[in-house]
Amino acid sequence: LAIRLTMDVLTLPTLPEHQSTEIFFNGTSSWEGKAHSRLGHACQLDIDQVAEFPRQTGIACTLGKSWCSPEGIKRMIDNGMNILRLNLAITPREMCRKAIKATRALEELGNYRNMVAIAMDITAGPIRTGYFKGGINASVVLEEGDKVQLTMDESYKNMGTDKMIYIDTSHFPQMIHSVHKGDRIYLGDVLIGLIVKEVGMDSITCLVEEGGPIFGYQ
Repeated sequence: LAIRLTMDVLTLPTLPEHQSTEIFFNGTSSWEGKAHSRLGHACQLDIDQVAEFPRQTGIACTLGKSWCSPEGIKRMIDNGMNILRLNLAITPREMCRKAIKATRALEELGNYRNMVAIAMDITAGPIRTGYFKGGINASVVLEEGDKVQLTMDESYKNMGTDKMIYIDTSHFPQMIHSVHKGDRIYLGDVLIGLIVKEVGMDSITCLVEEGGPIFGYQ
């Protein structure tokens, strides 16, 4: 039961002019009013009050061009998204900026009932292998104890073998100067382990420590 209290009954805290001087009590302790910030919404929460939107899990969605608009983000929130993931390695900064502003505006519009956390993936641009002889679905098996050469020679970009694997370092051109003899390099979601034996001008000779199959574009 909501009970309206007047100034004659209760001395109320001073409120900004644009807010009503009426406060509604729900039970004995919680008061309701329009929140004007995420902090304001949090301050109005009552530990004894039943959650309005109880959740048993979180849903994280990676921002994509197909829904990077206020309408698209609202649709994702309405369908359960409460974590917006921004992959800074591949997403333009301006797109991220617009998405953050749109998300915060939607929160305010909904009186902060559906708040969305924003997670930023700040991993660097990936270094990927090329493809192997036989097409995009071809694979090779690296045997433990064998030697393999990682090369930046683009003639091997789609012609890799178990002895010569192309690596695309366009996102990190300093890689060749950042590895040293004895360092370890991992491929294929860390399933393949290599030990650097020699660093050349445009290639790295490695010993296979942990072998296994590997496909292209890893």
